[in-house]
Amino acid sequence: MPKRRCIFTPSLKVEFRFLRDSDEIGKVLCIVCKSVFSIENGSRSVSTQHVKQKKHLLAVSSSSSNKVTNFFTNVQSTNESKRIAAEEGLFPYHTIIHNHSFRSMDCTSIIKKNFVCSYKM
Repeated sequence: MPKRRCIFTPSLKVEFRFLRDSDEIGKVLCIVCKSVFSIENGSRSVSTQHVKQKKHLLAVSSSSSNKVTNFFTNVQSTNESKRIAAEEGLFPYHTIIHNHSFRSMDCTSIIKKNFVCSYKM
């Protein structure tokens, strides 16, 4: 155990990138598991112990498996995709410009038949 109060140094910021300074002196915030803990009694050793805790490990595993980018495909921007996007944006634009309520537009699901699109729904 160190004889002096430990602080969050720049070298620790580099080593533990998920830790941030807390509002309280001598404490840090883990942005992965959203917990605040004291590093006054040994900054590096306490941070290493925190990384091994069950709460932190569960937060790391859940954050890596639930990425939003896993749900989207990488689509190339072509003229056809731009045309389709323009057609899809036309109806909300028309609704807003003419001050139609969104509630009155609920039953307009047949609008998609008016669009001559070559893509599959």
